[in-house]
Amino acid sequence: MKKVLFCRIDRIGDLVLTLPSELAWLKHQPNDQTAWIVPEELKFVMEARSQKSEFHLISLNTNVWKRFLQAYRLMKLVNPDIVIFFHAPWWMTLASFVSRVPARWGPRSQWHSFSFLNGGPRQKRSLAEKNEAEYNLDLIQKALGIQTKLGLPTEPYLTADQSLSANWLKEFGELGGKVPYVVVHPGMAGSAENWPLTKYANLVRGIINRGYTVVITGSSADKILVERSGVLLIPGVIDQTEKTSPKKLLAVLEKAKLVVAPSTGVLHLASALGSSVVGIYSPVRVQSPKRWGPIGPKKSVIVPEVHCPGIYGCLGPRCSAYNCMDQISVESVLSCVIEKL
Repeated sequence: MKKVLFCRIDRIGDLVLTLPSELAWLKHQPNDQTAWIVPEELKFVMEARSQKSEFHLISLNTNVWKRFLQAYRLMKLVNPDIVIFFHAPWWMTLASFVSRVPARWGPRSQWHSFSFLNGGPRQKRSLAEKNEAEYNLDLIQKALGIQTKLGLPTEPYLTADQSLSANWLKEFGELGGKVPYVVVHPGMAGSAENWPLTKYANLVRGIINRGYTVVITGSSADKILVERSGVLLIPGVIDQTEKTSPKKLLAVLEKAKLVVAPSTGVLHLASALGSSVVGIYSPVRVQSPKRWGPIGPKKSVIVPEVHCPGIYGCLGPRCSAYNCMDQISVESVLSCVIEKL
């Protein structure tokens, strides 16, 4: 029996696409003991997992050497036989080296992975040849030393708090909502190209015209842009922007008939909870659904049908297909939504 430590210092969607790696490991090594280190703001994701293993939180709101000391102390506390870094800054891999973890694995791509790790395959994830979850499983497969290709999960691996779900459904009814409902999450942090917000508004009108209540979710950063689109003024919309804690958001997504969103952590959370999802994606290579699409059997993705020359970002007016995101019609997205409803 080994103690295995998984580390992912990243954002919501990245972590959600990494969690199946633990399930794959335990399928092949059921007697091993697993643990995680993740950013403290992602505690709600770890608490929602189907696999209730040990996890530890690290604060990123400090200077780099304080972060290093946190990581070092956690490495000594967990005392793993092997640590697997799916994504981590140099101070995390250094902490594993200084704390003398025997086996230190991760993708060999950055300078510190060659300096502080002693195992792991070469991976150039920026080539976007497969999904992020598949890259993670490839890493696990190599660490396990097996030839068997590891498969993506077909069952939900996150679960919302059931008491919060009950409270949400009660609140939803009091707000005039009708079950089943659709969640539309128009905003994003800007890591990829998004569909125009005015088109999200027209999509919402189309869904409501077919008899469904639409719940709009979003962060405080999304609020102003969402308000400008006019979507919150549409009769039949229930506004949940800025009104959901992370745990409540899980309940809202899990109870939805369908979730529509761009390439965001919300889309990955919904898919991992078992909800049907429609993702609206950019064709830029490192933003494409081939790399960052949701996983699970209830997913659909929509991407402009163009040959995109962009690798790391949109080329803007220099591209003959610009602005291709605007070329995605409301009718095409609505048709996909109605088919899944």
